[in-house]
Amino acid sequence: MIDLTETESELVDQLLDVLGEAIDSLPEIDKSYANKTKIQKLLFFAIDEFEIPVTHSWYLAGAVVPDRSIGPNALQTADGPTGPSSPSVPETDSEDVIESVSTVDPILFTDSSGEKFDSEPSSDLEAYVSRSDLLSFYRQEIPDLWHQQTMRFLQNFYQETAPDEYRLLYIESTHLRTHLADLVDAIDAIIEGSTPERSIASIRESIELSISDLHYYIGRHDDLSQTLDVVVEGTDLIEDAVMRLDQHSTADLTPEHRSAIERLQDFFYYYVWKYPCLLISIDTASGTQADDLRAEQLAAFEDFDDRVLDERSTIAADLASVDLLPAPGDYEPIDDSVLSERLCDLSTQYLE
Repeated sequence: MIDLTETESELVDQLLDVLGEAIDSLPEIDKSYANKTKIQKLLFFAIDEFEIPVTHSWYLAGAVVPDRSIGPNALQTADGPTGPSSPSVPETDSEDVIESVSTVDPILFTDSSGEKFDSEPSSDLEAYVSRSDLLSFYRQEIPDLWHQQTMRFLQNFYQETAPDEYRLLYIESTHLRTHLADLVDAIDAIIEGSTPERSIASIRESIELSISDLHYYIGRHDDLSQTLDVVVEGTDLIEDAVMRLDQHSTADLTPEHRSAIERLQDFFYYYVWKYPCLLISIDTASGTQADDLRAEQLAAFEDFDDRVLDERSTIAADLASVDLLPAPGDYEPIDDSVLSERLCDLSTQYLE
C-alpha cells in the first residue's frame, strides 16, 4: 500500500495528538478498549467532517488511513500509548482477532473521485479546523463508539457512511464474519463442556444465507460481477467445511477443528473478500495520491484470482487433515420444498 506523503503524515500526527487529548479529558473512557478499528474510524470522522486532505479509498474493513502503524500504540495520551502492541480488547471482539494477522489493511472513506489541488495542501491542521473545534468534535464522537463491540460498530458505520452502491455488500460481509466468529465461539464452548449460545446447525444456516446474499450483491454490480466466480469458489469451501463440521458429533470436536475454522475466517477476509474490494478501492480512491493508489490496486487485482485459488487449495488440504472436507457421499440432498423456496427467492431478487 502507498505511503502517506510528508504532509499527510504530519496531518495525521496532529489528529492523533488531539484525539489523545480528547480521550484524556473524558473520565468515562476506558483506554484498554483502544484498538486499530476505532482509532482509524475516529481519524476518518475528522478527515471527512473537516475535509482534511489525506489519501483514502473504500477497501476491506472501513475508513482508515493507508498506514499500518496507525493503531493503539500510535495514540499518545497523558499516560503514554493507549495499548500494547497487540489489541487489548475483550476476547469476543472478533474484528481485532482478524486485525492481528500481519496483512496490509489500508482502507476507505468516501465515494468521491480523486481530488485535484492547485497547490500543495497545508500541513498545518489549523488550516482546516481549530484545535478547540476538533477537541469538541472528538469529545462528542468518542463516547458513542468507544465501548461498542467492534463488529456491531462496523455494521452501524457502514449503514451510515458506506457509498450507496456498496452499502449492503459491506454490511453482509460483516454479518458473515460475525457468524464465522460465532462458530469459533460455539466450538470453544463445546470443547469446554458447556452449551454454546447458538447451535452449530443454527450458525451454519446463517452462514449459508449470508453467503447467498453476498453472491447476490456482488453479482448484480456491473464491475464487481467479474469477481463472482472466484468468490463462489472460495465461499463454497467455507460452506463445505461448515456442513462437515455440523455432521460431526459434538463429542468429536477438538481444538484442531477450531483452528481450521479460524483459518477459514482469515481466508474469507484476506482473500475472498479482498478480491472484489480491490475493485472497490480503485473505484473510490480519493485524495492527493488517488492515481497512485488506483494503479497499485489494479496491479494487485490482475493476478489476485490466482492467489485466492492457490490459498483455497492450501486451506482445503488443511481442512481434509481434520475431516472438514466433505467426500461426495457427505453432501446432503436438498428437499424439493427447500429447493423451490430458494428458486423463488432468487427469482424475486432477479426481478427487483
